[in-house]
Amino acid sequence: MERVNIEREKLINAILFFSKELKNPNKTNILKALFNSEFTSVRRVGRPIFGLKYYAWKYGPVPKDLYYEIEERSSLKDCEDRLVIIEQRKDDDYGYKEYIFKPKYRITPNLEFFSDTEIKILNEIAFIYKNELATTTSKITHEPGTPWARTKETKGEGGLIDYELAFDIEDENKLDIEVAKDRLKTWEWFAENFPVEVACP
Repeated sequence: MERVNIEREKLINAILFFSKELKNPNKTNILKALFNSEFTSVRRVGRPIFGLKYYAWKYGPVPKDLYYEIEERSSLKDCEDRLVIIEQRKDDDYGYKEYIFKPKYRITPNLEFFSDTEIKILNEIAFIYKNELATTTSKITHEPGTPWARTKETKGEGGLIDYELAFDIEDENKLDIEVAKDRLKTWEWFAENFPVEVACP
């Protein structure tokens, strides 16, 4: 039987989900949606959904490894049968390169790997970003006091954004902060020592 990394499957299916739900499913919006899903989950559940590492780059929080997967290959190799990533260049923006994410024909995201709370978070983020352009979603993550802004202030540009910064964001649904911190520490230990995999026929 093939073994599948659960976080990776969640990531791929979340990308498929946002690709279908957002009217502007470009790389910027997809990465912002993933970031906000992760940090919302940390506040409410005590752990991220996918466990990506985000860095405070010049123009916002970026999951570096995923970013380079997209940039260097123009595709996620383990989901070529489900997702198309189309490269576009803008003549009016000094040849700026962007990628548009499109699920392949009749492909729908598989949400079986997600908890009910995680699905609720994905839907909430999709609703917020539904009609937004990349310029608007970037402003959301650049507000003063956001994890990106605070990381740039304390670690400088390029610093790793700590998931604990999610606890400082107002959220009527967030956990008790001590419970959330304890859960996050437990998740971080298990994620480092025991990657979660399941057997698939």
